[in-house]
Amino acid sequence: MLDVAFGLYRKRMAVLASWGLPGDGAAVLDVGCGTGQYSRLPHASYLGLDFDERLIEFASRRRGDATTEFRAADANTLSDATTYDVVLIVDALHHLSDEELATLLATVRKVGRHATVFEPVPHQTNRLGGWIVGHDRGAHVRPEAELLGFFERAGLRIARNQPLDLGPISTIAVLAEPLRST
Repeated sequence: MLDVAFGLYRKRMAVLASWGLPGDGAAVLDVGCGTGQYSRLPHASYLGLDFDERLIEFASRRRGDATTEFRAADANTLSDATTYDVVLIVDALHHLSDEELATLLATVRKVGRHATVFEPVPHQTNRLGGWIVGHDRGAHVRPEAELLGFFERAGLRIARNQPLDLGPISTIAVLAEPLRST
């Protein structure tokens, strides 16, 4: 419904495609995957994680297959030995406290080659967008500079950062990569 009304998924997928991600042979980790909408992205393997077991059960029934797995789990419990080409985080970071966000981004740095994040911004130019973001359950919608600072402190370099309007909702799209020591 949201995709039909505002193009939420299509616009985000178009941004990913313009960045050349994830790619047919990619291992994708989707943190806060919800119903697994992004498991439709090209991939060799996909792991969707969410805390909500009902959403995971729905996603597994509807979208699970030999290359697509869903788990009710915390991304911070992943082994450092497991790596992903793309770590996707959509509309999830504003649900995390500063401490939880710092911990998650440290994990992303360890397990991902690319981190792609889509997040709402506090200042909405559209009244409906302001109402939607204001009534979201996420209590930590951060200004762009503050959010990007968390990435940098976690050792993630911002490779791309762009505004993305999703109907009435103003968001940002971020592509970050781990800083590698030489």
